[in-house]
Amino acid sequence: MTDSPAALERLAGTLDVPVERLDYLRRLDPAHVGRLDSLVGQAILRDEAAIDRGMERTLRFLPRPLRGRARRMLVPEEER
Repeated sequence: MTDSPAALERLAGTLDVPVERLDYLRRLDPAHVGRLDSLVGQAILRDEAAIDRGMERTLRFLPRPLRGRARRMLVPEEER
């Protein structure tokens, strides 16, 4: 199969790993690596959304005056 450095670089970026860790995927078709990157990206987004929903549901158990403070402690500032 053809070498797929661009697709591997995108996948490595999605996974936040050095591209060298994915060298074993070079034998795959670039379209397949691109599809894998898309699927991994979608899974990450679904997981992040599930975590956000779970966090909000959990915060509902706290008394209203404490929710803001708890949110600031649990959620990094750049994600608020």
